[in-house]
Amino acid sequence: MADSKIFTKDDFSMEEYDPSNTFPSSDHLGGNAMNNYHEHLEDEINEEDLIDESNRINKLPASGSKKRWEKGQTSRLKSSIGELRLINITINNPNKMMILRCLYMSRSLDIFQIARVAVPDMNMKALGNMMSSLTGQRLVKRTLSKAQWKTKGDEQKYHYSLDLEGLYIIACYYLDAEWFYDNRDIPKQHYFLANLNIADTQLVHHFEIQDLLTRLIHNLAIKGINFPHCEWRRYPLQDPRIISEKFSAYKPDWILFEPNNFYSEMFQKQNTGMCPLHTPILSRDEDQKKTLKDHYKIMLSLECDMKTEDSRKLEYKFERFKYSLSYQPNNLAFFSVFDRLLRDELKPLIDKRSKNRLRNNRMSMIKVMGENMIAEQTTILHGDEYTCRIACEFFIEHEGNMRMGFPTSEEFASYVNAGSYTTDHSLSYYSPIQLKEKRIGRPLPVIPDAAVRVEQWGKTKEMHLIFFARLGWVNPIAKAIEMQKWINEGDEGNEVKVVLLYPNAYDIDNEIHMEEFPFYYVNWEEVMDLGIWGHYKVPEKVKTSKNMSWKDVKP
Repeated sequence: MADSKIFTKDDFSMEEYDPSNTFPSSDHLGGNAMNNYHEHLEDEINEEDLIDESNRINKLPASGSKKRWEKGQTSRLKSSIGELRLINITINNPNKMMILRCLYMSRSLDIFQIARVAVPDMNMKALGNMMSSLTGQRLVKRTLSKAQWKTKGDEQKYHYSLDLEGLYIIACYYLDAEWFYDNRDIPKQHYFLANLNIADTQLVHHFEIQDLLTRLIHNLAIKGINFPHCEWRRYPLQDPRIISEKFSAYKPDWILFEPNNFYSEMFQKQNTGMCPLHTPILSRDEDQKKTLKDHYKIMLSLECDMKTEDSRKLEYKFERFKYSLSYQPNNLAFFSVFDRLLRDELKPLIDKRSKNRLRNNRMSMIKVMGENMIAEQTTILHGDEYTCRIACEFFIEHEGNMRMGFPTSEEFASYVNAGSYTTDHSLSYYSPIQLKEKRIGRPLPVIPDAAVRVEQWGKTKEMHLIFFARLGWVNPIAKAIEMQKWINEGDEGNEVKVVLLYPNAYDIDNEIHMEEFPFYYVNWEEVMDLGIWGHYKVPEKVKTSKNMSWKDVKP
């Protein structure tokens, strides 16, 4: 057996530590195929992507107008800090430890992302000084992103990630893991810098993922909702039916798990170091595997569209997600980046090409996963970086119930009955159960959330099929399109109409609408204000404006 070397907290030497060392597969750990699979999961960085650790301290960029920290010395105190004292200062500073923990989980963040998830109550200037100190002390390192510098501004040009001593502190004092590096036969108990490094080609993509994620985490934390999350490599969606499979069929950009009491209690006690997602896959013991199985249920897979893939590639990605549903219940949040958010300032989405991109992406989703959405096998959320986050917040806050807040059958019927007898027509409400019992010609392809029968005195009779819709929620759009196709294929003609009911005007105005389908739209807030059902609208283009306006109509 090869010699092993285990560092304890007292005899650790930074000079002997090699963070780029990774463990190749060994036969006694299991089958070669499984070893190759785990190598792909945990050691995905190529050698050329690794950081040169030689003489690194001389290559650090300036941490401010003046270097406060250099080689363990501070310009203020004019004295050096030993490793043990530095460790003691760090582990006794809750803000510093929270920053290091977030970087271990998220791999790389800018200063605003760190502020949202690690120290939301800290002044930004104080946080900037702290990040400069952490950089000088080699607890974190920073990378200059020229792309973000140009588009996001000077404040977001640096991305921070763990450095040598920062990783050591996380491993030994947060994860309470064994610290070793040169025994190839022992599975690692924490991730190495090579695993946490972000390739330059993926830095902008990673930034956009983390920008949406940190805003989502921050907004839900204000409401007292905390949930575990990780990249796909820490929770691979591998098909258990294919034993010889080396790679996951579907690899989302990020995975969000359901909020649960187990994780919430761990979070409140600041004991998230016990989270099994922090431990590499090969090193997880039976208790950790059981914890993952019992308490970590996937709620959302997060995907970022940088507008570099055509519809064919996107459809292939959706096919892989659809395939994963056969062995892993899951939901998808897919967003495209249009730089709508500069810090916290929201820009309107008025560019025609941007809207067409969103519309085409949505049609690709419906083409591939329409049957799954209609059958309620999955929930699909889609939009730009802002509207998709709004949909994700609602989805997580209400435990996946996107119909929360819509009227009950009794409430809906009361508004229909209030306007049931007028001078020219009568209205009758049908619940989904009543609609199943009542035949409308051919069998319906999908049961709507409600229906209203409109009878003109002495003239025609119409059935309005109503689907509850919400900003960023694709499922009702897929159902409405399927229903409209059913209408077009039959002899019903004008006797059946499709209506999308949105909770408020904001959702209607900011949604991506399928203009090629003759849908009607209703704002539920307007119905409640006026007290009767009706007030149908259709989109209308205005030549002098890039925005869509709404025209009141009588169907």
